[in-house]
Amino acid sequence: MPLDGIALRALINELESNIVNCKVERVYQPDKYEILFHLRKPQENIKFLINSHPVLSHICITESDKKNPLNPPPFCMLLRKYLEGGEIIGIKQKGLDRVAEITFNSWKDERLILYVEIMGKNSNIILTSEDGKIIDSLRHVEPEMSRVRWIIPGESYIYPPEQDKLNIVTAAEEEIIEVFNNQSSKSLQNFLVERLEGFSSFLAGAIAMSCGLNPFESYNKNDKIIEEIFQVRNKLLNNQYSPTIYMENNEYKDFLPLFFDIFKARRYSSMSIMVDEFYNHKEFKGLVSDRFSMLLKIINSNLERCYRKLENLHEELSSGKERDRYKEYADLIMANLSIIKKGMKSVGLVNILRENNEIIEVNLDPSLTPIENAQRYYKKYNKLKNSIEHIEIQIKETMEEIEFLESEQNNLQNIDDITEIDEIKTELESMGYIKHNRPKKNSITKSKPRHFISSDGYDIYVGKNNFQNDELTMRYASSSDIWLHTKDIPGSHVIIKTNGGVIPDKTLMEASMLAAYFSKARKSSNVTVDYTLKKFVKKPSGAKPGKVIYTNQKTIYVTPVEEEINNLKRIDD
Repeated sequence: MPLDGIALRALINELESNIVNCKVERVYQPDKYEILFHLRKPQENIKFLINSHPVLSHICITESDKKNPLNPPPFCMLLRKYLEGGEIIGIKQKGLDRVAEITFNSWKDERLILYVEIMGKNSNIILTSEDGKIIDSLRHVEPEMSRVRWIIPGESYIYPPEQDKLNIVTAAEEEIIEVFNNQSSKSLQNFLVERLEGFSSFLAGAIAMSCGLNPFESYNKNDKIIEEIFQVRNKLLNNQYSPTIYMENNEYKDFLPLFFDIFKARRYSSMSIMVDEFYNHKEFKGLVSDRFSMLLKIINSNLERCYRKLENLHEELSSGKERDRYKEYADLIMANLSIIKKGMKSVGLVNILRENNEIIEVNLDPSLTPIENAQRYYKKYNKLKNSIEHIEIQIKETMEEIEFLESEQNNLQNIDDITEIDEIKTELESMGYIKHNRPKKNSITKSKPRHFISSDGYDIYVGKNNFQNDELTMRYASSSDIWLHTKDIPGSHVIIKTNGGVIPDKTLMEASMLAAYFSKARKSSNVTVDYTLKKFVKKPSGAKPGKVIYTNQKTIYVTPVEEEINNLKRIDD
């Protein structure tokens, strides 16, 4: 995934014809890693992005709209001071290293150089004068952080330490051949990365696989590899690039400026377009992953709390069952007042309340009269009775909370985009699981339900979250539509629009499969799905989002099959 030196060479070759001779209109810093230049040349406006993120560092022309802070950070203000109103007059690369030099002619007619170091966690953006004095940088490297290279204002800019690698563009053919004449205990992939400048592991692996070799086996001299390296060299010398994103399991795996027939691939006409799309996708995925993890942690921690609480409540309920025994003692004392005297510590009484007439030993307080002892047991009974009623209410509320949280857990596993994550976050905020400062909105649901067309042509809708489930079932569905849900399992509400007609069995089966698939039982077999007319579905007063009760239901058993789900026509509104 990192931008390697070969890809940077291809990017700079393209950027030369796009950003050189452009005037700097404005400089923005959307976040702590990014600098965005708004450039202008005759009849064209260009957005040039520099990203120094530890994982996503890159440069490219972008079409993305970046939000800019109201108060620009200090480094952004410095770049505005020196570069706005100036002009980009050159861009180049040091060898095949991941360092780009962008030369500006400032509005004061001074030459300034912006160094962009694309080096993972050490990535940086550094502005220097023409003679190499550092004016400032996005990230300072103080003496205590490095004994070799300081990046602080006033110091002379020094390139990152050179590695003992061969530049195949500038090296003689004999030098390249000599590198490959020796065997190595290292894997072929590592051998290429460690010996050739600008080569990433992915590029090295692609070269190996294109030659029919295993990139992880140790290197032995191979004419196919040498031939492939010279083909790559010729493409670089002649600027013959084929920007390509490589796919694996329908996900973006990596990208190269060269095409190899090794994975499913998506080819582009421009390096910038490819790089911008790739990193926007990765940034989006990372953002989704971060928010997903945060919400899942909140949901899981509250579920664990509820499970513990429910266990404790059941234990209290079991101990509270002793209440009937206290009432029994009190009744027996009242039935035997004539034989119980004050001062007795216990008494054996025939249990006339049971058929076997067993003798029960009843403990007494000798300081109390028989009636006072009976009252003491009645008091214990009533206290436990009230306690049990309270415990039973708490158990019901806790089980409802667990049902809600488990449904949110399931909703989170089925998200399609970041909007749906934000909607789940809003639901959790509204229920008090996340603190928020903004006022509640009357309408929270923003995304639309999943919309499928059955094999028979009927519309099937699947809710994405609890608020949407309520909206779909209680407002959108008509009384004659069919409502489906997994029985006693967290999942989405599913609606078949009947249009007043009779639904074919195949459509009913497909809707049931959707209900099972978008539930916690997605990977189970013979999932129980209840279905009924929507008119028999009610929402109890005060119930949590997504909670309904229903009657007149029938049951169907289905095994969700992803392939069959994918074969259904889906409408993306």
